[in-house]
Amino acid sequence: MSALQGSSALHGSNEVKQLIESYGGGGFQVAGKRYQGSQILVLGEVLDWPVADLDEATAQNLRPLLNKAGDLELVLLGCGEKNRMLPPALSALFRDAGVALEGMDSANAVKTFNLLANEGRKVAAALIAQP
Repeated sequence: MSALQGSSALHGSNEVKQLIESYGGGGFQVAGKRYQGSQILVLGEVLDWPVADLDEATAQNLRPLLNKAGDLELVLLGCGEKNRMLPPALSALFRDAGVALEGMDSANAVKTFNLLANEGRKVAAALIAQP
């Protein structure tokens, strides 16, 4: 399991930013709580994402992100242990919803999420768990 430096909740003006503290072992630790399996992090919520491989990502199981696209600048899609090309249909869904979608391996997606969240950016993530 990889642990990340820093606190899980950084205080800005009046808001608490949820950061990912660690990942691996089949899940993620967010703000002091362990979540098993793949997860979606969007606007302070952590939601189970029933996906073990990028090929299983669909408009239906990404609906929590698409429903909040108007409140987001960027969605990071952590593809698991290795970066993979995002399916054009997924990219088109997010483009049509008006939000950028960036794919990368899950480890880099976690780090990028924390960096952007710490900067106060409106970022969300769909992260495929790694063993």
